Amino acid sequence: METRSLCSTSALMSLKNSSVSGTPSTLESISSSVCLGLLQNVYVNISRIMSVGNRLLESGHYATQQIQQISGQLEQEWKAFAAALDERSTLLEMSANFHQKTDQYMSNMDSWCKACGEGDLPSELQDLEDTIHHHQGVYEHITTAYSEVSQDGKSLLDKLQRPLTPGSADSLTASANYSKAVHHVLDIIHEVLHHQRQLENIWQHRKLRLHQRLQLCVFQQDVQQG
Repeated sequence: METRSLCSTSALMSLKNSSVSGTPSTLESISSSVCLGLLQNVYVNISRIMSVGNRLLESGHYATQQIQQISGQLEQEWKAFAAALDERSTLLEMSANFHQKTDQYMSNMDSWCKACGEGDLPSELQDLEDTIHHHQGVYEHITTAYSEVSQDGKSLLDKLQRPLTPGSADSLTASANYSKAVHHVLDIIHEVLHHQRQLENIWQHRKLRLHQRLQLCVFQQDVQQG
């Protein structure tokens, strides 16, 4: 019983103390090394205890009923712990993916701003049409990247605010407080939204100028043909 309590206590402390708002590399390291390593260590300890219990039962130990009761309780606690660790690992993985996509989005800001707003306006009709097509492609690329960040952020927020899976009310993570992580994710989402609106404004301004130049070229061409 003492061994089981020590395992559960140390594992629970690790679950509650690890953060879900660090850098992607840190989160991936926690998820892969700490969670998996912890799971393996606890499983080994529990397997040893269960093996000892089974040998005692097979030998006809006088405390058979008590051993069976302890073994059953230990098995239930192990399943609850494994489920909690799985939930925590999923949360860390979601957070790592969100932070990674956010970093990629932010690192592309300068190049996207240049692609959306800089460059001379072509004077030839075909060049204008090609530029407009390219300009639209840039917007679609940016929008796709933003949508991925936004969707991952919303999914992560939903998981942080409702971390338990259906039927897991007794999970060891039921009392975990993710309020700081929620605020952290919201701050990132708002920052990305601000940059997205900035990019859209720059993109729309150049789009307007391109189409105005296109109309002028078409008009000049019609005049020359007339």
